[in-house]
Amino acid sequence: MTMVEFLILLGTGAGAMGAASFLLERWAWFQALKAETRGLVVLCVAVVVALIAFAVARFVPSAILQELQVWFQVVYTVVIYWLASQVAHRIDVGK
Repeated sequence: MTMVEFLILLGTGAGAMGAASFLLERWAWFQALKAETRGLVVLCVAVVVALIAFAVARFVPSAILQELQVWFQVVYTVVIYWLASQVAHRIDVGK
């Protein structure tokens, strides 16, 4: 996946909501909020994520995005392997 493809994904409702939920659900302060408040926080964070992703994809010159692609690929690959290890760990916990 390229950085531009990732930004486009984050600019969608599913991508923005998924990213917001994934990050927020891991923080104790977020879990301490009432359910209604958590829902609003996720909504607000998702809107901000989507708008930032759209702005970066739309307004940052493609030459700069191309230069950042290698760095993005490193981070993206590490995150994908980390996610895979988390899934494998949860599957293997009881063994």
